[in-house]
Amino acid sequence: MTVLRLAAVASVLLLAACSSPSPKERLTAAEMDGVAPLKQTYSGVVTGFDFPDDTTLVISMDANEYNGMDDDAQAAMKKAVLQTWRDVWRKQHPNDHANLTVKLNDFIGRTWVTQSIRV
Repeated sequence: MTVLRLAAVASVLLLAACSSPSPKERLTAAEMDGVAPLKQTYSGVVTGFDFPDDTTLVISMDANEYNGMDDDAQAAMKKAVLQTWRDVWRKQHPNDHANLTVKLNDFIGRTWVTQSIRV
């Protein structure tokens, strides 16, 4: 009977280990939480986020809403987005250096804005 209990406990522990988030998943979740306020700040313009690699943030946007912003508002948004990505990335990668990129894409994946900053 103890062998069966031991096997059951081992199975539960193995299942728990397999279902916990990977380091990459935890990193992506932390970065997503860090950039999420941009969606509220630029409600209607920013519709989603993607992290295709460790140094790039792709922001999905509504191109009509973006075009409806005046030039100063667009410039302020681009600056805020880049600074936010820099701050979030630095928090998750302390003491690391990289060339960070932000892309603003429309709903069909066309890139409207690409900007980078060295960290």
